[in-house]
Amino acid sequence: MNEDKINKVLKWAKSELTKYIQPCSTKGCKYSRIQPGDVMCKTPNPTPDSDDIQKENCENGHPFWNFYCMRFVRTAFNAPAEYPKAEDMYQALRQKGAISTCQDIPLGALVFWHWSDYGHIGIYAGDNKVIHTGTKSALKKRGIRESLLQDITDVLDGYNRNSQTSYLGWAYPPKNWLK
Repeated sequence: MNEDKINKVLKWAKSELTKYIQPCSTKGCKYSRIQPGDVMCKTPNPTPDSDDIQKENCENGHPFWNFYCMRFVRTAFNAPAEYPKAEDMYQALRQKGAISTCQDIPLGALVFWHWSDYGHIGIYAGDNKVIHTGTKSALKKRGIRESLLQDITDVLDGYNRNSQTSYLGWAYPPKNWLK
């Protein structure tokens, strides 16, 4: 893996810890991470979808990170939007034989869980910890968090209510994500 890219990804992901609003790319917006201003813009980019608005998963027109795990991981890697859901990416990598379940997870690896039709994805940060978005509506303003891999598995196992674990394994990021 490209160690410089992984370090950059992890540095950015850690800088997002506790932030619950997705960064806006509109210059001058209070939520812009590149050129922040003093006011919230009226043209948020990304924009919340109708589900975000209905579930109050946005603030001043800007969507929260909660439930946008795939977008968070793509943003961290500055990667293309080729997989709309974590489940889509997991299935594509599984078909290529790229998913591993061994215990030695490398820094920056993509970690996957089964959850509903969407799946869940995070970035491995070492010491059995994963940086990821929230999966509980009640905690949506806690923002991006770093959690123990087992804690995420336990929460999602509870949601899935089946006898099999939600943890699916990990994979190296696609090569086009490491440029």
